Amino acid sequence: LPLNGRDFVQLATLTPGVTQETNPNSFFNGGPSSEASARGSYSLSVGGSRADSTDWLADKNLSFLPTSAGFDIVCDIVLLRRATSAAAVNVGIEVVVNFLAPSETNRYFEAEGRRFDLRWSASTPTTELRVVDGWQRAAVTLEASTARNFWVAPIETVSESEGGFERIYQGSQISAVWPVELAAGAEFKAQLVLRAASIA
Repeated sequence: LPLNGRDFVQLATLTPGVTQETNPNSFFNGGPSSEASARGSYSLSVGGSRADSTDWLADKNLSFLPTSAGFDIVCDIVLLRRATSAAAVNVGIEVVVNFLAPSETNRYFEAEGRRFDLRWSASTPTTELRVVDGWQRAAVTLEASTARNFWVAPIETVSESEGGFERIYQGSQISAVWPVELAAGAEFKAQLVLRAASIA
């Protein structure tokens, strides 16, 4: 993208809600150890957030690969710590899987050799999680080789019928989670692979 003589801070401030911290009485500019003093002209506020909330640079790449049994979707992420200090965070990649009829015994989660119904909610310490729909003869396997665990929660809505209010299962939210400690300037990489396949 040509900058036409502008620096990238000027270009960023063309976006609605982005401002540069320039107030000399600002918390960020007020002293020699303040954020703006440490960053120079690179302190930006995005959507009203504090300028020190822009300390991260994230990049995500999705790849779709057909396979003989179905397809794979590969999500690669890179997280860069741009601040001058270290930080510890949990990084997650979220997937939503929509299989129906959660009370049927041929539809389930599988983790570490154990089965759980589709309304299962947990934080499970595993790097591989499988969701099976035996009626449709399909399975989705999530692989995150370096993740600490998967967070799983059902997505439910409320519906009113002749019998009153009902909880309706819509699918499951699944997040592969990595606890990360990054020094200033350090980089973190992770990958989540979703394998969708037909089963016998």
